[in-house]
Amino acid sequence: MIYFRVNGPGVDAAINVTDDIDIEIVENLIAKIRASLLNLPTKKETKVEDTEIEKEIQSKGLTAPRVTPQMIEDAIAGEYVFTADKATQGCPQLPALSLLTICVLVLKNGFTVTGESACASPENFNAELGAKIARQHAKDKIWALEGYLLKSKLAA
Repeated sequence: MIYFRVNGPGVDAAINVTDDIDIEIVENLIAKIRASLLNLPTKKETKVEDTEIEKEIQSKGLTAPRVTPQMIEDAIAGEYVFTADKATQGCPQLPALSLLTICVLVLKNGFTVTGESACASPENFNAELGAKIARQHAKDKIWALEGYLLKSKLAA
């Protein structure tokens, strides 16, 4: 028997399968329902890199004003990456702090954005990978800011 339940704002769905059915079909169905209800990616979906999207935009001849990956990189004046245990020296330390990587991006106008990356298992911690993920999370915030700025300029 397989039982799956999703609860969320305005969402209450359950599946109860007792018949002989291919477990992979049920797992795929559960993943799709979960993704749909919670706006989560399914197993087959992966994040597309910014540069891949930019190439596709250019190949389609879309030339209207837009935020580009280069504009995001150009907006960054400084980058600071550290683990939370280093940022909280002098405070009581818990082991989990060494598994949290933080990236602070200082933009050319002085505004800051942050990104974080954490792993559940200490054995999976990798400083380089944590820094890369935290930086991407911080950059994702710049996209929204630059998009708002561009839209404001276009609306003026």
